[in-house]
Amino acid sequence: SVSDRCSFLRPLKTGILTVSDKGSRGEREDTSGPALEELVKRLGADISEKAILPDEKDGIEEILLSWSESTDLDLILVTGGTGLSKRDVTPEALDCIAEKHIPGLGEYMRMRTSEITERAILSRGKGIVRSETLIVALPGSIKGATQCFEAIAPVLRHGVEIIRGWTTECGHSH
Repeated sequence: SVSDRCSFLRPLKTGILTVSDKGSRGEREDTSGPALEELVKRLGADISEKAILPDEKDGIEEILLSWSESTDLDLILVTGGTGLSKRDVTPEALDCIAEKHIPGLGEYMRMRTSEITERAILSRGKGIVRSETLIVALPGSIKGATQCFEAIAPVLRHGVEIIRGWTTECGHSH
């Protein structure tokens, strides 16, 4: 029967954190956070948490620790703070809370998006694991955030499934 061959995907409890000084003060509309919210739903995500914070390392660390440990999210997407300015501290915040680094996510985002703009290689997007939560830092612009997300989207669900122990096979595609 069809039901013997059908499997259902678990919803991914997801948080979206926008890191933006101007956005947190209401001086700029957050466009990248809502765009990522729509894109991640295609992976079967349920958005459980959303926030906008200023570019402050301690605040970023605090909310990511809370969301990954207390709220028990499967996936957190962070948009903003991955550039080169003095205020861009998202990668440093992720480094401070990381239990594992996933260098391939950042490398692949830069590789794929550098085909569109050479400035992509200046982005410091990355992926880490904390408390069985996959956390991905993406650029703050809507264009950069969505292009980077789309580059890695095909592997995000599988990454969460491995981290969570929902599956143990990583050597083949489904």
